[in-house]
Amino acid sequence: MLFTSRKKYLTKDAREIHINESSNLPQLHRLCSDFGFAVLGMNERSATPKKYVLCDVGLVVGGKDLPEKATPEFASLAELEEFAVENVVDIVQSYLFGDDYFEGGSASVA
Repeated sequence: MLFTSRKKYLTKDAREIHINESSNLPQLHRLCSDFGFAVLGMNERSATPKKYVLCDVGLVVGGKDLPEKATPEFASLAELEEFAVENVVDIVQSYLFGDDYFEGGSASVA
């Protein structure tokens, strides 16, 4: 994994984390490579990320400060991966069809 910045998508306190295919985060890698999601490390005024979130950057329209969150924020990448594995269908349906398409899903975003 390496830290980079997509400044047009992110606030100054967030960095995109590129997930390599060889990482132990296969679901996050697939969502990022196949659907255009990004894993963001929320830095909160420090160099080390404090929270991690999966965001939809494929549909970002100019002027938004932060892309829409596809998951809640988690304290570790392992927790985010576990959530993504358990809720991949809800995440992809929301991405493809919008939040109104799938009612009563388990992937509620805080």
